[in-house]
Amino acid sequence: MKKATPGELLRQHGLKVTSTRKDVLDALIMARKPIAAEALQDALGKNADIATIYRTLQTLVSKGLVYQTNFRDRKAHYEYQEKHHHHVVCTECGTREETKLCIDAKKLARTFTNFRTLDSHVLEFFGVCNKCTT
Repeated sequence: MKKATPGELLRQHGLKVTSTRKDVLDALIMARKPIAAEALQDALGKNADIATIYRTLQTLVSKGLVYQTNFRDRKAHYEYQEKHHHHVVCTECGTREETKLCIDAKKLARTFTNFRTLDSHVLEFFGVCNKCTT
C-alpha cells in the first residue's frame, strides 16, 4: 500500500496545504524520531523561521497529525507517528526506545467523576538504560 504524501496527510486532517506545512511534516517523517523545533530548523535550512516552525508544529499537534512530548530536557519534541506509541527514555544519556504499551483512554475516562471524555494523552517512561548501568 502506498504511503500518503505530506500534502495528502494535511488534507486528510482538514488542513490547508502550504509549503511550510509540507516541509515541516516531511522533515518530521524523515527524522523517524522525536526532534526539537531547533533541530527541525537545522534540517529545514537557515532560511526557516523558528516562529513559523513553532506555529506550524502547534497546528499539526492540534489536528492530531504530530505528537508532542517532553523528555525532561525542558524542550518539546515533535514526532510524526504512523502508529501510536510512547517512549522509554534513559535519564543518563537520553537514549530512547519505543514502547507500544499504552492506556485505553475510553476506559480511563470512565474512572473519573469530573470528565466524560479524554481527548489525548502523553505517556513516557524514564529510567537508566543497560549501557549506563554498567
